[in-house]
Amino acid sequence: MKRALSVLVALFSVSTLVLGSLLDLLEERLSQDVQYLQALKTLNQAQQRLSKDENWFIPYFDLGADVVFVDEEFQVQVHPRFSFDMNSWSIHVLNNLSVNSEDANWSGWSFELSRDLFQSEKIEDLEDQASYLEALWSVKNNRDRVFKNLVSEIFNSWIARQKLQLLREELEIRQRIYKEEAHCEGITVSKEELNTARKVLLSLEGNLEDLERQLLGKVEVDEPLLEETVKILESLVGTQTGEDIQREDIKALELRLKAAKEEKNRSFLQYLPSPSLSIRWFENPKPGQGEFSIGISLDWSLVDRGERNTNVKNINLNYRIALANYQKTRDDLEDQLQSLEMAIASLETSQEIAEIDLKMAQTDLDRVRRQFERGLITEDELRLAEIEVMKRELDVKQIHFDTLVTQLELQILHGVDLVGLLEVER
Repeated sequence: MKRALSVLVALFSVSTLVLGSLLDLLEERLSQDVQYLQALKTLNQAQQRLSKDENWFIPYFDLGADVVFVDEEFQVQVHPRFSFDMNSWSIHVLNNLSVNSEDANWSGWSFELSRDLFQSEKIEDLEDQASYLEALWSVKNNRDRVFKNLVSEIFNSWIARQKLQLLREELEIRQRIYKEEAHCEGITVSKEELNTARKVLLSLEGNLEDLERQLLGKVEVDEPLLEETVKILESLVGTQTGEDIQREDIKALELRLKAAKEEKNRSFLQYLPSPSLSIRWFENPKPGQGEFSIGISLDWSLVDRGERNTNVKNINLNYRIALANYQKTRDDLEDQLQSLEMAIASLETSQEIAEIDLKMAQTDLDRVRRQFERGLITEDELRLAEIEVMKRELDVKQIHFDTLVTQLELQILHGVDLVGLLEVER
């Protein structure tokens, strides 16, 4: 709760217009993401299974009807039925109404209470809770995946468009220089120097085409959207995750492991009879039938073809599978967290290198400006040095953006509900 409040307070400083733009894009992406929509569907089904047990006191009411033709007249049979399911107990309340041309008669209410005595409500509850947590994690994880992909696209689109502008200007300048040098071939410019310049032009043209392809179908990013996206991400990645991992899928695996262990402990029941208890009461019993009855029935397979042994083996294997799956998921998660932490450390080093490169480019630009002021170089050469500085500035920003996205992935792995913190209305 504190984490959510800290993020939301930080986000209040964001412009409503621009924040709405980002959230509008996110909601649009969510509404079109098949995996997210399927996860929502699965979550609804899991919630229904849980609510069915929680709302055991709400009865199911079914009404059946038959229309028959007897003795040259129609007769209508109406069968109201109330049923409850409570802690493995099944409760049914029944009646029958017969309606013909002369009168209407109720057959009388009957009540039935039954249960399989060896049925485990605990295992069913654990499985239902695990299914719900898995569905909840799937929704959250897919939602955060869409959000991460969106901000990555925003960053990459902005960087690509900036590079595209610089590349077009650089290509135009170098083409102009190449044409001028071509007139001086064999005089002040050698053929090898012209070939090198031509290779540079071809490389720039190829890079330009690559950037144009990358931008096809990408979101248009203006400066306000970029700035506010950065602010939002800096607020989100600034939240403290701590050492604990709060992931619903891990909790679900723990519950499935408990369910498998419980089933393993009960595997001996495969060789015992399956008793069921039933209690009945009739308002209007038939002749020779009492109003109240209680009974126990047994279903016992004494001889089979190895099915029970196979069931027991599979139950034991299910426990081993659940244990291995839980341990492997935990180990894989730890490896992923460690890998991301190493990636962040590597990006921090890259950031330092990029800043050094930027300082060197700025120093070189100062030198080129002094040469230009003394008339030693052309304006085009000065502009190329300025473009080189802007490239290095883009490199610094690119690494900062990559760091933010990687930190975002780290938050997702810890189980932080990023989109939930943004309170996106879905």
